[in-house]
Amino acid sequence: MRRFVALPLMAILAFPLAAAEKKQKDKHSAKFGDLHVTATKVDDEQSAPHKGDHHRVMVFVKVENTGKDVVCASFKATLRTSFNLQYEAYLVGSMKAPKMSEMLPGESAEGSYEFNVKDGVQPLEMVLTLSRDTIRCGSKGAEPSFHDVFVPTDVRLDVHDLPGSQQ
Repeated sequence: MRRFVALPLMAILAFPLAAAEKKQKDKHSAKFGDLHVTATKVDDEQSAPHKGDHHRVMVFVKVENTGKDVVCASFKATLRTSFNLQYEAYLVGSMKAPKMSEMLPGESAEGSYEFNVKDGVQPLEMVLTLSRDTIRCGSKGAEPSFHDVFVPTDVRLDVHDLPGSQQ
């Protein structure tokens, strides 16, 4: 004879809420297999003096190899903004994307993606798309591991409410 345990109604109702809260917490982070990427800060220089009708926006990220294999990854970064405008990242001076070449297990790196955006738009989301079809080092024709078959080709990181600083 099986016994059924009655759960309090609050416990049953709290479970879906806890799951929804966990998803909300992760809106600034994503994983490419063993590579964990987190958007940490946005510097929007719209209020700083600048020439023309465009200004610099930098999205800072931290990447970490959480797996047991070496990671060699690079991304194309796109910033989606209000008014459905999109901007491709460019690298200038000392502000660079994090180095993910020969990243050993447990290693992490920080860097930024820089965009030149129209005045009056707000940064909403950064889309990172893998430049190659793998996050692994080695020849392009190498067979991916079973685990890496499920690595997404792109991820979206919510950036609209990240902390920032004006320069």
